[in-house]
Amino acid sequence: MQLASVEDWFRAVSNREYRLVSTNLFQYKQSRDSKGETALMWAARHGDLELVHILAPAEHAMVNSEGYTSIMLAAAGNHYEICKVLAPFEARDTLPDGRTALMLAAEVGSLESVQVLARYNRFSFDKRGRTALTIAAENNRIDCVVELLDGVHGRYCYDSRMALIIAAEKHYEELAKLLADYISEAQPNLLQDHAQVSDKDDSNLLAMDTSNIVVDVQSDFAELRKLLKLYKEEAAAKDLALLNMNSLLVEADTTDARSANQSLSEASRLSSSLITRTGLFDSGGPGNSPGSIVGMGRAANLERLLRDVPQPYQNALMTASLTRMYESDDCMTAMMGAAYLGHVAVVEALMDTEAARRNKTGHTALMIAIQYDHQKVAELLIPLEFGIVDNEGWTALMLAAQRGNIHLVTQLVDHEAGAQANDGWTALMSAAFNGHLECTRILASVEGGIVDYHGKSASQYAQEAGHTEIARLLLDITGI
Repeated sequence: MQLASVEDWFRAVSNREYRLVSTNLFQYKQSRDSKGETALMWAARHGDLELVHILAPAEHAMVNSEGYTSIMLAAAGNHYEICKVLAPFEARDTLPDGRTALMLAAEVGSLESVQVLARYNRFSFDKRGRTALTIAAENNRIDCVVELLDGVHGRYCYDSRMALIIAAEKHYEELAKLLADYISEAQPNLLQDHAQVSDKDDSNLLAMDTSNIVVDVQSDFAELRKLLKLYKEEAAAKDLALLNMNSLLVEADTTDARSANQSLSEASRLSSSLITRTGLFDSGGPGNSPGSIVGMGRAANLERLLRDVPQPYQNALMTASLTRMYESDDCMTAMMGAAYLGHVAVVEALMDTEAARRNKTGHTALMIAIQYDHQKVAELLIPLEFGIVDNEGWTALMLAAQRGNIHLVTQLVDHEAGAQANDGWTALMSAAFNGHLECTRILASVEGGIVDYHGKSASQYAQEAGHTEIARLLLDITGI
């Protein structure tokens, strides 16, 4: 039956007349109702999974007058099954203010939707610098906070400290205690095995650095100080000391530092962003003298730790700004710069605090290392950063396959095989299209039956690129 008007179309949608909707989809797809929303948006709002399956291929990625996509509406209503369907299409879309569907789910406490969406953009920031975790903390969504604290493969969540500060400021005592316990137990320690702090000094360090946190981030309010005293372990004291790490440096000559910076002219964009972000040329402030308790106790161990680290990165590693989040325009971190240049020692020093972050295009340090053929750096980072996707939905495995890196493909295949980018692209397609026969052999058995969202297979892409041997191989293995 053919519908006569857009009004009839939306009537069929709201009446859940699935066959009628399917029959008229071609004619009325992407139509909008009086509120400016599509049929898919209606289905997402009302939790109609069957309608979503019908409409998603034709109406995904559209926004309403407020900038919301269908998955955002589903996430806000905790229609998590719908989030599963729409995630490959819309999970990485953002509102004008930078919020994602995951952030909306965290804001209202949609736990199941948070569980579905966390894998896509757990560490994205909105335009106010908030992550899904800090938004959940703002709204005292304890279940969502617990879920988001799992991080990437159980690694430390670097935004947990900011979440703690928010919880303390708002007097969410249960949540603040949970976050403080998490940080005490799970936080990384850059100087572990390189420095010893006596029990006698621990309380002094803790009090000093707690004060630094308060002054640096918000204001010196008593509730935060009270909650931060929960950090009782030695590892906690050491990590808090990182917030004032200028005290670990002997006075450096500014001229030498500038000269060292110039030596990285081949990577000027990365290094200048890094140095600006970390305050390389700051003279320091109160408590930053090289003769402080911390500096006197660790100078020798620090020198040993940084022996192989280039000078600009020494400053980046040891300044307070290292522990802050994304202050540069391109969201590059110190470790990403090190991965770009292939500095293994720098990556080793930074990996516990900077792993699993993404730059403006969604790339991780692992992805950058793969793109610039820094094998040792990539191997270091695989256990920490596998499973993360960039803004286009690409994985590290797809990039390794594109480069024809057999060793990295072998290491990543068990972690990332089967993933599809936003357009349905796979790692096998990357290998086949670029003519990498051995990578194609490795991936064919696990991805051979997948087609992209245009219905094309890896063998078809290989044929189009002129790699006839690979195309024949894939046809023999997969039949498509």
